[in-house]
Amino acid sequence: MTGDGQGEAGGGVPEEERGYEETGPEQDELTGDEGPGSGASDADPDPDPDAEDPGPGEDGSWSYGGSVVGSAPPAPPEEDGRPHSGKPAGRRRKPPGGTTGRRRKSGGGIVRGLHGPIVASASARVSQRDSMSISFVGPPPEASPLAAGAGGGGDGPRGFIGRAGELGHLLRVAGTTRMVELYGPAGIGKSALAERVADRVGDDRARPVHWLTVPEDQPRPEVTLLRLLDRIGVPPGELRAALPDFPDASPEALALVCRRELTRRPAVLVADGVPGGHPGTTLLTSLADAVEGTDTLVLATSETSHTGSVPALLGHEVPPLTGAQSAQFLGLPLWTADPLLRASLGRPLFLRLAEGLPRDGIVPRSPSELFAFVRWALSPEADGLLTTLAELGMEELPESLARELPEPPTDACLQELLQCGILQRPRPGYWRLPPALRALAAAGSGPRPPGHSRSELEERLTGSARTGSRSPVEPYIWLASRVLAPSRGPGRGTARRLALDCAGLLARDLAGRNSLAQLLLLWCTTRQPGELSLPLAAVARQTGDIALSRKLLRSADDLTGSWAEEAESLRHAGRLTDAGRVLDGLDLLDADGPAARRLDLRAEIDIDRGAPRGAGVLLRRAVEAHQMAGSERGEAWAAYHYGRLRLLVGDPDGAEERLGFAQGLFARIGERRGVAWARTGLARVPLLRGDRSRAVPALERALAGHEATDDPRGRAWTGYHLALALADEGSPDLASAALERAVGAFRAVGDGLGAAWALHQLALAGPGPHRTKVGLLMRAGAAFEELGCPKGFAWTRLELGLRTADPLWIGAARSVFGKSGDEAGEHWADLAGARLAGDRDEEARALKELARFHPRWLLRDTASGLPRAARDTVPEPLPDGAPRQRGQHPEFSCRVRMRLLDEVFRGGSARLALGVEPGPLHSWAAEDPEGPPLLRVYATALGDADVEPAHSVTVWPTSDTSGWAEFRITPHREGPLRLRFTVEDRTGGTVLQQVETEFRVRAATLVPAPAREA
Repeated sequence: MTGDGQGEAGGGVPEEERGYEETGPEQDELTGDEGPGSGASDADPDPDPDAEDPGPGEDGSWSYGGSVVGSAPPAPPEEDGRPHSGKPAGRRRKPPGGTTGRRRKSGGGIVRGLHGPIVASASARVSQRDSMSISFVGPPPEASPLAAGAGGGGDGPRGFIGRAGELGHLLRVAGTTRMVELYGPAGIGKSALAERVADRVGDDRARPVHWLTVPEDQPRPEVTLLRLLDRIGVPPGELRAALPDFPDASPEALALVCRRELTRRPAVLVADGVPGGHPGTTLLTSLADAVEGTDTLVLATSETSHTGSVPALLGHEVPPLTGAQSAQFLGLPLWTADPLLRASLGRPLFLRLAEGLPRDGIVPRSPSELFAFVRWALSPEADGLLTTLAELGMEELPESLARELPEPPTDACLQELLQCGILQRPRPGYWRLPPALRALAAAGSGPRPPGHSRSELEERLTGSARTGSRSPVEPYIWLASRVLAPSRGPGRGTARRLALDCAGLLARDLAGRNSLAQLLLLWCTTRQPGELSLPLAAVARQTGDIALSRKLLRSADDLTGSWAEEAESLRHAGRLTDAGRVLDGLDLLDADGPAARRLDLRAEIDIDRGAPRGAGVLLRRAVEAHQMAGSERGEAWAAYHYGRLRLLVGDPDGAEERLGFAQGLFARIGERRGVAWARTGLARVPLLRGDRSRAVPALERALAGHEATDDPRGRAWTGYHLALALADEGSPDLASAALERAVGAFRAVGDGLGAAWALHQLALAGPGPHRTKVGLLMRAGAAFEELGCPKGFAWTRLELGLRTADPLWIGAARSVFGKSGDEAGEHWADLAGARLAGDRDEEARALKELARFHPRWLLRDTASGLPRAARDTVPEPLPDGAPRQRGQHPEFSCRVRMRLLDEVFRGGSARLALGVEPGPLHSWAAEDPEGPPLLRVYATALGDADVEPAHSVTVWPTSDTSGWAEFRITPHREGPLRLRFTVEDRTGGTVLQQVETEFRVRAATLVPAPAREA
């Protein structure tokens, strides 16, 4: 099998297939007609390149216009039946089939080479040192479109020669069938033709194009179907639920999921490089099942036809270029190009090689000799890189992995192989050695130097997963699957251990991103339950199936990790007491094991229980442990839970700072699920400030983020908080309906704690029968007691005491508040008891105590009962007599807001906007924004960075961004950078406030992150 294809759609088609294409303005794509100034001159007219031409005969002869022009001479004997390598023994290399003596002079004239016209006369010299190289006379390499970055993509400098009729025919066929196979020998032009048809059909029908190159060693249908589902973007929860034998995925089950998704979102699918025989038939049959009944078109390319074994398949044989078309491809008169035409057999891949050869008497007699001639002209560095790539044998090699080779390729080597037509660039960031040339390169290579055998190369590249970014994912999956394949046997212990480590790291990354399709692809290709069961269990938990998650944990090799994941699953189920017991057992099992995950979990359980006192210390230690381990994902989640802690203690400013940092870190590492959770936390911040109007739309946006990441638990909790915001906003009917939906959502994902809180809040929302409300509270209280949540249990008892006028319930609630360290809760119990007893003095005393914990706007809502928002926090008390500084009076205060408009990179510059936002009742809120500015701001860098402007900038206090100031930051080193902003009164020069912010300076990247607000 050749697999003469490429990577995903949109990245271009391999140069092997598209080398003969041209989309110049003077040529019509469908007819091939050329305008003035194109083609050959009047003095040397060529035959019509699109004329009927049977091409090479069985004996190697070429027929032009029906007459036999010549016959290819027989190839010279080759040693051991192998093609010439171009590397005979000795210091001096001679060209294949020739000598190292004087070369025959060619006649004068102009021939067309890689960079345009090349003088092919006696001035084309041969320099002979330790090795022979060919000196080309012509424009510099920069004149080439390849040197300008065209690579293997684009249409190239020649036209779509000889394919106009085929293209029109295939476009007509695509409207009548769902599956078309283009077959023919390697390098014949199948991929280019498939890409042209796919692009046309995709544009005409407004459909996406999914391009999948079938790996030579992974032709199983489930591999291709999983890759297709990843491209489509099927939600992980739907994919998990559709697999009855999860994580095993049968082709039938996957085809059913594909059919459902493609019915909703039709596409154009290109399966490039389908193998011959039974594997190809099985793959095409599965693809036919996947698109049955949909409006999806499948284009397959293969060396052999499968039309006889797949009934739904329509076959089309791609013929070689005729002699006249091949001559036009080379830009030569027919009689001059004849020797090269016979050597290339009319295949664009080899014509692409032939066009760079000098015309000085070198006459290759076969494709293998043609390749040997081109290889003979390479520099030793480029030839060594070619040998390495051929030995490695990967379909495509990303640049990130190429840098890990024993001798990382230089730009000069890559450009040399690219320009001569050996190497292709199917899409940015990838290099490809066509399979046909890979086989010739492997056959013509000599002994491998140490460290360059296939097993050694695989060992080196899989080992790079420990320190590299492990992106893109698929090449690492193919490497790990090769080393761990059963056909390899036990193999080298080091290589297998590195491959297992690589698979484990990939699985954890994919589980963190909830990328189930790629995780199942890794499972399908490696079959390592010990390494992959734990990440699979994490994805099952994240998609709402806690029972399946706990079942998968039984197969994991990592006992410590299994216990930690078990504790996480129990916490997600709301079983806080049981989760704490598992962590206690884990400490006894492995007291010296990794501490970061345990610290995280203990802090999360404490926050869920409403016991914040020890959680802050645990989370600070967890952040340090994650930083020491280099785990940005762990650091981001620890920062997120620290933000949750600040929400719990009623600190909106601290919560906003921590959650904003976590959101930025999640966005940087590509964890969309974490971004959605951080946005939910940030949307709750306005509720702590009493700004309910901003909370509702923010929570609705956060809810959409959880839906986009298919996180049912995130949807349930965000819907719950949205219901509370609606209740606080004064919409009891909407809040009740939202809470009822939240109860169902929590039960669907098995989250008992969320369901208990939703029942508790449902009893408070809106009017209703007294018995019903009491019944809801009784059910919620029983659930809180069983799950181990003292905060919920105490507040439920307190509400029951008020509604049943039973002081015993209130006393019991006060006792639970006291045991859990919730001093504000004790004062709420005192207030409830005083009101029940009609003691006005005790009521006033309780309200005075509560003023030390809560903002004034919340205490104004106590006339009709206990305010709903009071149970959202366990506020920290301040020293006696100290006014509460944070979140007390947002309507009367001003806030300094900052927005980072660009990502901050070392050596680059980023913009930061700063504004002063007055509260609605602040005196500045009524100022004319068009009047004189009231404030000025200075910026000071507390690190190695420059800030412009160095002088002060005027600022207008406004609720929008019209009066904001803008600074430009230029950091000189990576790592954390702090900035201090000083706000002054512009009239008197009085310093009103100083604020500091910190962000991380990163190395340069091509992927910008969204703007962050502080």
